[in-house]
Amino acid sequence: MISQMAASDMEGNEVEGWTLAAAGAAERGQWDRVEECYQEREAAMNQAVLSHDQIEWMLAVDRRIQAQVFVARAAIAEQLRQSFATRLRLKGLRSGIGELGGSSGTLRMKA
Repeated sequence: MISQMAASDMEGNEVEGWTLAAAGAAERGQWDRVEECYQEREAAMNQAVLSHDQIEWMLAVDRRIQAQVFVARAAIAEQLRQSFATRLRLKGLRSGIGELGGSSGTLRMKA
């Protein structure tokens, strides 16, 4: 019985370890590593017996990681928006440069 309890504790610690590793990777923005950690945690959870407190702790950490994902997605969306706006401005500048004149070197302006 004691050996079964010790094995269960080790498995629970492994699950907690993968959860902490996922949280650390999320803080560093290493999203591929977060995914790997969750896959490893899932495998470890198949053999683990977790207490209610351990499950609540994991859910709290998962919610924190989820919040970090939302922040990262929002930041990426903002960067894409800014990139698109910059491309539009550059396209406008390029089309304006094309109207500056032909081979004569004179500037033409639209009224």
